[in-house]
Amino acid sequence: MLDEDLLKRMLRDNPFFMNETENDSSDTKKYVNIFENMKEVADYIRQTRINKNIFREDDLSSENTGTGSFHDFYDFKSAFDAFEYGTDQYFDSFNDELKKVDDYIKKYSILDKVSYKNDIIGFTPIVPNCIIGNPINMVNQIKKERHLPSATIVFEKAVTFGYNSHEMVSFASIIFSLIQVLEKKGIRCEVYISSTFKEENEIYSYKIKIKNFMQPLNLYKMQFPVIASDMFRRIGFRLLETCPYLKNSYWRSSYGSTLIGKTKEYDLTKNGEPTPKLQELLGMKQDDIFIPSSAYFNYDSDDDIEDTIEKIIKRTNFKKYIKLGGE
Repeated sequence: MLDEDLLKRMLRDNPFFMNETENDSSDTKKYVNIFENMKEVADYIRQTRINKNIFREDDLSSENTGTGSFHDFYDFKSAFDAFEYGTDQYFDSFNDELKKVDDYIKKYSILDKVSYKNDIIGFTPIVPNCIIGNPINMVNQIKKERHLPSATIVFEKAVTFGYNSHEMVSFASIIFSLIQVLEKKGIRCEVYISSTFKEENEIYSYKIKIKNFMQPLNLYKMQFPVIASDMFRRIGFRLLETCPYLKNSYWRSSYGSTLIGKTKEYDLTKNGEPTPKLQELLGMKQDDIFIPSSAYFNYDSDDDIEDTIEKIIKRTNFKKYIKLGGE
C-alpha cells in the first residue's frame, strides 16, 4: 500500500501546483505533476482514481487494446509492466541508432574531464633549450582532474495523433543514444521525461525523473520511458485521466493538443535555451537541455541521421556539450 502521507503529497502538496499564467487569458490554469522517480509514478497510478467528471472508465484512451501504428504494447497492463519492471523490446532499435550517433559524434569534440598544465619545473628535458644552454630546459606535465561536468536533460514526449509509433521510437532512439554518448564521455546526466497538453483554458504537464546524476545508465529500465510511444500514449494518458483538477469536458474527446513550440512563450530560444515560461512550467533552469518531441524537428524516420543529429544539437542546449565543426 502507498503511504498515506506520500499519497497526500502526490495529490496536493508537491506534484500539482496551480498558477494563472501572466500572458495567457486570466482564467488559464496550469496543472503540473512532478515525480522524483519511476516508483512514485507506479504507486501514484495504482492509488489514484479516474477523474469521472471528465473521463469515462469504459472509454479511456490509455486502455485501448491493439498495437498497429499508434501503440507499441497491446494494452495498458503490458505497457505498465514494461514501465515498472523494464523491457528489452528496443535493444535492437537503439543499438543500431547508437552506433550511428557514436560514429557521427566522434567527428566533433566533447568536454574533456582531464587537462594538463605545463611549467618549467619537472623532469622532461626540452632538448633545443638544452643545446643552446637555455636554463629553462625542463618541463613538467601536471595532470589535473577537472570537476566532472553534468547535464540535466528533459525529453518531451507529447506528439499529435498523426505521428505513428515507429517515428516516435526511431527519434527517441537517437535521443537515448545522445544521452549515452554524454555519459560515456564522463558527463553525468540527470534525465527526465515530460509531456504537456493543452485544452482551451487548461494546461496539464507531467515530468518524471528516470535517472539522477549518480545512477548508472540502466538500459533495461530506461528503454520504456525514453523510447516507447506508450510512455506518452498509455502511461502519460493515464496521468492525464487521473488529474483531479481538470474541469474542461473537451479533454474527454481530444485529450488536448500539444503546446511546446506552438507559442513563443513555451518554446526554445534561438540559443537553444528553454524560454522563461517553459522553465517555469516544468521547473527547469536556463542551461538544462530541453528536447522537444520529433514533431518539433519535423522528423521522419527516413531522414538522414547525421542531418537529424546536427539539427537536434544546434537547436538545443546539447551544443553546450557537443561542439560541432566550425563552431
